[in-house]
Amino acid sequence: MIPMISTGPSIYSDSSKTDDHLADILKDADKLLEMCGQDFDEVTEYQLLVRCLSEQTVVQDAVRRLKEKGEGGMDSSMMQNPSDPDATFRKKAGKEYRGYAANVEESVGKNGSIVTDYQFEQNTYSDSQFLQDSLARNGYMEEPSTLVTDGAYFGEENQKQAKEQDVKLVPTAITGTEAPDIYADFKLNAAGNRVVECPAGHTPKSSSCSTNGNGHIYASFQREQCLNCPHKTECRVKVHVKVCSITISAKGQFRARAKREMKTEEYKQLSRIRNGVETVPSILRHIYHADRMQVRGCIPSRFFFGCKVAALNVRKLITFRKERGHYAQNRILVI
Repeated sequence: MIPMISTGPSIYSDSSKTDDHLADILKDADKLLEMCGQDFDEVTEYQLLVRCLSEQTVVQDAVRRLKEKGEGGMDSSMMQNPSDPDATFRKKAGKEYRGYAANVEESVGKNGSIVTDYQFEQNTYSDSQFLQDSLARNGYMEEPSTLVTDGAYFGEENQKQAKEQDVKLVPTAITGTEAPDIYADFKLNAAGNRVVECPAGHTPKSSSCSTNGNGHIYASFQREQCLNCPHKTECRVKVHVKVCSITISAKGQFRARAKREMKTEEYKQLSRIRNGVETVPSILRHIYHADRMQVRGCIPSRFFFGCKVAALNVRKLITFRKERGHYAQNRILVI
């Protein structure tokens, strides 16, 4: 995903006078709104002004109260710039972004690669939603396909949707809480809310699902079974007076199985394709200046971004026709 950052000139002033300055601006704004009344309600510029003033007034008050509590925050839907009302705010990986985000898909084969699809949205759009939209657009594949993605695109629901469309989803990493590898060997019932058998082949004395909706499954085994089991350390069992208990979840088991699959040689070869795909956002940024487009609004920005993607594809085509492309062959692709 490519964060599209909208930047502008910085203005520095004495911070001690900021509150007084804001108070004067708000007083002037109240007078302006009173003078205008409803005469300019249909004027776009006036609507943006009213939205800007109303949002900034509410947000500044909210931010002040949050800071007093030692917290911080900003509404992502708040208008960032009156000249670009579609731009949104997002904080990701400790960095702040304002503007838009793009998702690019590249098809890779023996003879090279080409960008076959892209999506351009407000930057509050999640990576997972980008993937779901892509799968929905492509529909069921006539031939089995492999989709290599970043870890942020991966999830149980996305994996299920991809499998239904005959697409193998290959993440290069998995984000979130780590799950012990041994979880992959537990057997759950079809509903995924009860443990049927442990890795050692023991049937639990009792098993139930949490009622608070967190998806945790509690299972208890005979105390002697767990204490004499070679997997007791890996399972992280809790020893009680009469039984030993363990807490697991269907999502945790799904993550454990995915992590185990990532260790296979075929998976490693597929994940290397991702390294080549990473050059696409780099080229769009540094050669085609995709994050410094001098346009405003989501639709115009989407169009200009599409033009840059088209230019990249034309460059790929010319390179291929002139036989100037030199690609490191991936073992999976040349078979």
